[in-house]
Amino acid sequence: MERITFKLKLNEDYKEEYENRHNPVWPELESEFLENGVKEYFIFIDDETNELFGVINVESEEHWQKISESEVVARWREHMKPFFETDEKGAPKLNRMREVFHIKK
Repeated sequence: MERITFKLKLNEDYKEEYENRHNPVWPELESEFLENGVKEYFIFIDDETNELFGVINVESEEHWQKISESEVVARWREHMKPFFETDEKGAPKLNRMREVFHIKK
């Protein structure tokens, strides 16, 4: 199991619309995640800074790469493009984070 964590900055004045577009998220996007190894996916927001923090538990980095190259994710990225600074592929500029501590019972 791979845990992927990231943070990114939401553009100003987009917080409410960002939340609206995730409630509910597109069913075909959720299916893409679940059918390709995602066990859990969380996104948190810091209301003071508009920074998002995400945690994805997925079977492997290879599974995550396959998902990120899918047609439905490409459409979702285009749908969400105004919300973030993006790279040359139109993907949000994520700051991947590495785990330094974890407790599990």
